[in-house]
Parts: sequence; structure tokens; C-alpha cells
Amino acid sequence: MKQHRMLACASAILLLASFAAAAQAQTPRKRMVAPVRGEAELGFTKPVTKRTGGEIVTTIRVKNLSESNTIVGLKVD
Repeated sequence: MKQHRMLACASAILLLASFAAAAQAQTPRKRMVAPVRGEAELGFTKPVTKRTGGEIVTTIRVKNLSESNTIVGLKVD
């Protein structure tokens, strides 16, 4: 009886592993795209200015408007 249970467990594990491998094979792989170097197109929000203690803090949110590329070494002047 124990051998039948072990056989059933082993077959269930193999079945689940094959389903996982099939699901992984179906996911499309992203093509590697070179990052943006030099000037990049950015969008930004309206500045929000707050007083925090004795300091004035201005916050601006910046968004990468490039459709597919990341920005390397972003510096905002």
C-alpha cells in the first residue's frame, strides 16, 4: 500500500513540474533594449512647495517618457 502512495505522489510531482515547465516556455521573453544615454525625454509634475520645520522643501516628480528604454545615470539640472 505504501508503494502505491509513493508512486502516486511521485507522479503528481512530475505532473506539476511538467505544467510549470510548460507555463514557463509559453511566456514571451523580452528583447533586450539598450538604455538611453545622453539626453532623454522626461515629463514632470507641477512643483509642490511645503514648509518642513525651518526648511522649505520643493518636490517635483519626474517620469521617463521613453516608451521602452531606461535612463542610465539620470541627473536633473
